[in-house]
Amino acid sequence: MTRRPRVAVVVPCSKEKAWDAWPALGPLPAAQAYTSPLHRACQARAVALNAAQGWPWFVLSARYGLLRPADLIPDTYDVTFSRPDDPVIDDAALAKQLERFGLMVCDRLLVFCPDDYTDRLRHAVRLHHAARWAHAARDDLRAAPVEVVPVFAGVPLDALGQMTEVATRVDVAS
Repeated sequence: MTRRPRVAVVVPCSKEKAWDAWPALGPLPAAQAYTSPLHRACQARAVALNAAQGWPWFVLSARYGLLRPADLIPDTYDVTFSRPDDPVIDDAALAKQLERFGLMVCDRLLVFCPDDYTDRLRHAVRLHHAARWAHAARDDLRAAPVEVVPVFAGVPLDALGQMTEVATRVDVAS
């Protein structure tokens, strides 16, 4: 039986993508598609935590939801949780992804995302937990939901340089 990870890491997507520099590129894995300095710093930290702790990591995309590093993105897009009219992934679909990827049995999700992305993930966790709790027949199925740990809590979105600095130096005990 495979042991579920205690912690999983979630990094942000970015507006800047590889297709900006090379428009003729075809589909790319999520680990190669996003190119902003913030994303690169967060991804580097996620890769290091994966190597040191074995923690899996995911990219949170407003369009696609949770992406594993090897998941293919067909082409560029410009969708964000911060614009209310953008066609973002809905909370129910994001909650289903959390379940499908086994993240709801983690102790913590270490989230290297701006507040609006972290809030969306937190809401999906609550939505999933509420649905599971309502249908739980036994008390052992009513465990506390996974803890969403925002690395950038309180850092304003216009302080991306500060976020990048935090991402490169954060050290999380297992």
